[in-house]
Amino acid sequence: MILTYLLPNSLTRSKQKDDLEIIVDFLENVIDEIENGENLQAALHKNWIPQLAQTSLEKFFFLALNQGISMLPALRELHQNYKFLFDLNREIEVEIAPMRATLNLLTFFPMLIFVGAILAKVIPFDRTLFSPIPLGMIGISLVLQLLGRRWSESVISSARE
Repeated sequence: MILTYLLPNSLTRSKQKDDLEIIVDFLENVIDEIENGENLQAALHKNWIPQLAQTSLEKFFFLALNQGISMLPALRELHQNYKFLFDLNREIEVEIAPMRATLNLLTFFPMLIFVGAILAKVIPFDRTLFSPIPLGMIGISLVLQLLGRRWSESVISSARE
């Protein structure tokens, strides 16, 4: 039970939509509107999302509206490309989740064991705990854990790129 409290970010999916998911939803809605006989300009106005302002997608639609280009085939291809990127990112997140969970577990578990040993009086909480050798070992352990966490986070971030 305590492990689920330690690893909430790696066990649950974010409720907030990321940029790719927003674009995929937007393109699906616009394509549906156009296929149902709606005008492109009306479909854009109806489904417009403020996060898309000043993006290449906005420029693409502006150019198409000004030049009178047929947009449906290009929109379908663009939707497929964004859908592929979205699925790829989701698969990467699924593959990274166990590594992130292990990272969190290895970061917090030694601290839990140490606190538990002190509370269970396996390790006496007296002057011997605060002598130079135990304090040095605890300090070295913390430094190694932080270095390992940094290294693992860099591995995870490089896997995303």
